[in-house]
Amino acid sequence: MRIALLILLLGSVLLAACDLVEDTPFREEVVVESYQVAARPLQPVRLSRTAGIDDPYDAEAQAIVDATVRVHLLAEDGGIERSYEYVHQDRGEYVPVSTSSIGVAAFVQPLRRYRLEAEVPGFGTVTATTVVPDTFRLVGVNSTRVAYQGPEPFEARVTRSQYPGRQNVFIFVTEARDPAIEQLTPFWREIFDEEENDIEEFRRTRSPIINEANYDVNPDGTITVRLPWIAVRFYGLTVTAINAIDDNLYDFIRSLDVQQGGSTLGPGEIPAVLDHVENGTGIFGSYATVSAQIEIEPLF
Repeated sequence: MRIALLILLLGSVLLAACDLVEDTPFREEVVVESYQVAARPLQPVRLSRTAGIDDPYDAEAQAIVDATVRVHLLAEDGGIERSYEYVHQDRGEYVPVSTSSIGVAAFVQPLRRYRLEAEVPGFGTVTATTVVPDTFRLVGVNSTRVAYQGPEPFEARVTRSQYPGRQNVFIFVTEARDPAIEQLTPFWREIFDEEENDIEEFRRTRSPIINEANYDVNPDGTITVRLPWIAVRFYGLTVTAINAIDDNLYDFIRSLDVQQGGSTLGPGEIPAVLDHVENGTGIFGSYATVSAQIEIEPLF
């Protein structure tokens, strides 16, 4: 089972598109959002326009519905090996045209480069490129029942996901099967405001980035990664996805975390979020994923 990163990063992409770094005149930009998954069918591409930082965001009003969208599989020399046409479906979401008469979609190939190309009237050509991480396997877990903040966190042993030029970088994404206020863990129960928050918005969350300093390399070459407690919002049955992410997601998430206060920034220091979209902003990224289902129990 896959838990889409889209659900977790949509608001972040829109926030990152706002001008938070310096007080300059607002300039409308194209916002891209797409997450391709290794060995899965080509995923949708969402296009919208930025809104002013003081303006309420209206997804329908800001949606771009008249773009020409393609995703290209690139050859080793950078040329186009194959192109996939996309069509507008709803409120700025573009989906790939079926690659056969029986509606079989093209699958995303690991360790290959894909380039998004969107011709947007009034904005020109928006492009972005991702290198897809290699697939990997879940070898085993230490337990399917884990006590929250207990002495033994949830651990998963996985094979390596190859990525050109660097070691593996992961994030956990968790989804509570039956989210309820009374099932919130203590940290998140203090944060949750029954008047302001919707429990469904708390159903899913992600961990910070987990790099080589935060996991163990085993003698057989597998990797042991541990679920950070900050990514556990509820007691009960939880689906936990382990995602090996590309450079685009890595840069976007780590800079977003800094922007949102995950560092020792001085007063007034708000760095820009790193994206790799040309003539626009947002994220065109990719990842490989495995998942496990676990039961989170109170410690006492």
